[in-house]
Amino acid sequence: MSIRQYNFFFSQNPTQIAVAERHPDKLFQFYTNGTLITKEVTRHIAAMGNLVPLVSVHGFQKETDAIRGNGVYERVMRTMDYLTQAGVVWGISFVLTSQNIDVFDAGFLDTMVEKGAMLGRFLTYMPTGRGSDWNLVPTPNQREKQGEILRTFNSSGIPFFGIDYMNNPDFVKGCQAAGIRYVYVDSEANVYPCVFLPVPSIFNLKDAYQGVYSQQGLEVRNLRDILIKDPLFRKIRELAKQRDDHKCCLIIDNPAELKEACSMLAFAYPVSDFSGFFQNELGQAMLKEYISLLRNYAR
Repeated sequence: MSIRQYNFFFSQNPTQIAVAERHPDKLFQFYTNGTLITKEVTRHIAAMGNLVPLVSVHGFQKETDAIRGNGVYERVMRTMDYLTQAGVVWGISFVLTSQNIDVFDAGFLDTMVEKGAMLGRFLTYMPTGRGSDWNLVPTPNQREKQGEILRTFNSSGIPFFGIDYMNNPDFVKGCQAAGIRYVYVDSEANVYPCVFLPVPSIFNLKDAYQGVYSQQGLEVRNLRDILIKDPLFRKIRELAKQRDDHKCCLIIDNPAELKEACSMLAFAYPVSDFSGFFQNELGQAMLKEYISLLRNYAR
């Protein structure tokens, strides 16, 4: 039996569960805030056997409720108990900020293991989109600390494995974006190099499967074609191959490369809506300011 892993966001949507039910030989990992997982949902997950929930938690009650809202931590702890009691393999999703690095010193990982977590995905707060709070961006030293803590914890023999995408370069082997091993597809079938880089491919996945581009004389019929033929995706992969794995992120660790990629998109493919934005004075000014701020947090 061939097992492949798929990641998706879970909103107690019957369609998403149905996809996993139709493919019992595939392993589906999903992210959830945990508040909608009842005992009944947990029994369903356990019976299926190919769903691995990653419950979002950002530390203890203070840190989690500060991001998720009052009372969420208590509900999440209850959900974790449901999952463990039902025998579900589950893990956590943790976002490092400048405000929650100290939870590791207070025994956060031990607490999660005691609750029954067997794995974790550890992300880094990225200042993208409207409402970004630059005060929450962790410093390079804080990021290094999380990476070191996880390396030590992973080698301790405790039945838990944590992956830190940016700060475990020896394991992850550099940036995975733009189709190296990862892409992000939103609900409108727009394809992005990374969930943190809100610049979509010039090709839409739904349009590709419906033959829209073939009608225009372009051989873009599936995701593979998009990854190969989109100029921004090609540029990001090219830059990633030249980069030090210890400074793997295009955005936060290599802002100059991010500027190069966006500028390339603007002038090499002018029909894109996003390339038009980067061509005008407002777009260039916003990009310049963003790059300048990122340099304060780069390694």
